[in-house]
Amino acid sequence: MIPVVVHNITSTSNQGFLSDATIQSQIVVLNEDFQAIPGSPGDPGYDVRIQFELATVDPDGNPTNGIDRVANDTWFADGGAYWNVLAWDPTRYLNIYTNNPGGGILGYVPWLPHMGAPGTPADRVVILYRAFGDPGSLPPYHLGRTTTHEVGHYMGLYHTFQDGCG
Repeated sequence: MIPVVVHNITSTSNQGFLSDATIQSQIVVLNEDFQAIPGSPGDPGYDVRIQFELATVDPDGNPTNGIDRVANDTWFADGGAYWNVLAWDPTRYLNIYTNNPGGGILGYVPWLPHMGAPGTPADRVVILYRAFGDPGSLPPYHLGRTTTHEVGHYMGLYHTFQDGCG
């Protein structure tokens, strides 16, 4: 079981706000895809036996719903080192940040973990808030699969065309 904390970063005018239900729907999609749940869009895949859940205990041992909300215009535009302030212990939690990276970017991980700094606050997944959850608000990227794609990178998976694949 991988505990997930979703840092829902909004603008100070609340642009980018995601409901608890939308955030929970993303956890459902991650489990459909990583577990190839029969009858779901993840069904044709392979069950890699990874399960995600919103964190139920915060780093201090207090109960939580796994959702951290913060309003900051710079961080919403993916500026500043927000992860140094917001990250929960990345050796215990998967930190996912929703904001507005701009430039047509749907999501990213800063590097594949083996090339970066695993276990540091910079070890993260960033998703455009409009492509997060099912349904998101950015067709055709509104079914939560952008997060599945980026979490795959977070776990060390390359694109199929990388490293010599034809």
